[in-house]
Amino acid sequence: KRELEDFFYVHGGAFIIGFGDSARGTQLMKSKDFIMVTFNYRLGIHGFLCLGTEDVPGNAGMKDQVALLRWVKDNIANFRR
Repeated sequence: KRELEDFFYVHGGAFIIGFGDSARGTQLMKSKDFIMVTFNYRLGIHGFLCLGTEDVPGNAGMKDQVALLRWVKDNIANFRR
C-alpha cells in the first residue's frame, strides 16, 4: 500500500476574511488520492492586532497556523490507516 500525500489549504482573504471550508478538493480528488487538510484561524483584529503587551502580543492568527502544522506533523499518520 502506498502512502498518501498531504495537501494543505490555507485560505486567502488578506487576513481579514475567509474560511477553511472554501476549498473542497473534489476536482483534485477525482485524479489523485490524498489527505486534504483545511483549517480556520483567527482573522482581523482577533488574529493580527498587536499591542506589544503580554495580553496582546500579536500575530495570533499566524500562531494558529503554526499550531495546526505542528498538530498535523504529530498526528497525520493516524489518518493513513
